[in-house]
Amino acid sequence: MRLTSGHLGTCVQVRTAAGVGTCFFRKSGPHGGFLSAAHVFKGVQQNELIYFRETKDWSPFTVKEIVRHPDGHDVCAFTLENLIWAAEDSDLRPVGMFPGDPVRFLGFPHGLSNTYPSETAFTTPLTRHAHLSGAIIHNGITLTVLDGFNNPGYSGGPVYADIGDGTPILIGIISGYRNELREKSLVYRTDGVVETEVDGLFVKPNSGMILAVQSAAVLDTFHLLHTSNAE
Repeated sequence: MRLTSGHLGTCVQVRTAAGVGTCFFRKSGPHGGFLSAAHVFKGVQQNELIYFRETKDWSPFTVKEIVRHPDGHDVCAFTLENLIWAAEDSDLRPVGMFPGDPVRFLGFPHGLSNTYPSETAFTTPLTRHAHLSGAIIHNGITLTVLDGFNNPGYSGGPVYADIGDGTPILIGIISGYRNELREKSLVYRTDGVVETEVDGLFVKPNSGMILAVQSAAVLDTFHLLHTSNAE
């Protein structure tokens, strides 16, 4: 599977009042819109400003319409008042996959972006590899689990799989990652010989389990956006 400049060019670093993450543009026939993780857009409503990252600056855009999945999946879809995006149709559909199959996902970890030339005014994302572990039910919602490492900033980024002919197919959206079950991992200070525990400081280790919104929920949300617009 080889991602192209077209895949990279649909992905944008976004900043909202809830934080910084990733979103990407999808086009299907006459319909187009952006997709992201709902938690990145927590509290964002119609007519509010969000910001897309250019090389050095953040550009403001007004949200025209925004919808979230009615059953609580971590996905939202939105359009913007003052941005026209030219793109080819995106392929997003449920596909047959098996545990161990490779995937790739895109985003802006820790606010970093790629030096790869952009076909738009905005920065391009970094890409990571993972493998399909399977699916779990968490709080009544089915999530795809990927075996790999996710970092803050990838939330809302697209996940691509290879259906066998080398064509990348969009299969979901990065939602987050699972920490180790232990509540904390202690922090130590060293003088080069002796390690001393630092009281009151700890980290939550990344388990390597990535959680992603499944394609069916993403499709439902994208459809809801344009059903809402039609009304």
